[in-house]
Amino acid sequence: MVFDFEKIEVYRLSLEVLDLSVEVAESVPRGQRHLADQMKRAASSISLNIAEGVGEYKPLEKAMLLPHGATVGI
Repeated sequence: MVFDFEKIEVYRLSLEVLDLSVEVAESVPRGQRHLADQMKRAASSISLNIAEGVGEYKPLEKAMLLPHGATVGI
């Protein structure tokens, strides 16, 4: 079963960002591990927020919001 958010290109890109952040985090010096952890949490937050936001509105509500998003640059 494919969820709606899995069809969105920006969601797929956010997963790539997460993969890259994990790679970069592995190269962070031992004394700076807190920064690596923060970077990984921030990167995972992107995809989680997209998934949460896609399921938040019913189709009619989405239809009403989309034109507004286009006018404000979303």
